[in-house]
Amino acid sequence: MFSGREDIICTIHSTLKGNTLCNDEVRPPTDKIVVLHGLGGMGKSSIALEYSFQYLDSYTAVFWVDVTSAASLFRSARAVTEHIIDSYVKQ
Repeated sequence: MFSGREDIICTIHSTLKGNTLCNDEVRPPTDKIVVLHGLGGMGKSSIALEYSFQYLDSYTAVFWVDVTSAASLFRSARAVTEHIIDSYVKQ
């Protein structure tokens, strides 16, 4: 039950997949990074999850990365790398 924040979802999509913003303003095609940041409980995960549901067919994978600490970032990066390698080995 996600509601609201359509503007954020649209901005994420236009940043990752296109060069036109929601308000038809042109953006250079090199912008391909989106960072959702803020205090805990602000809805960052909900926004990311909703975006992944709305644009499921646009991507082959979605990775959640824990950057709570350097150690958790290392574990997440390793898990993502292992997943990608396993995926290519199975092909």
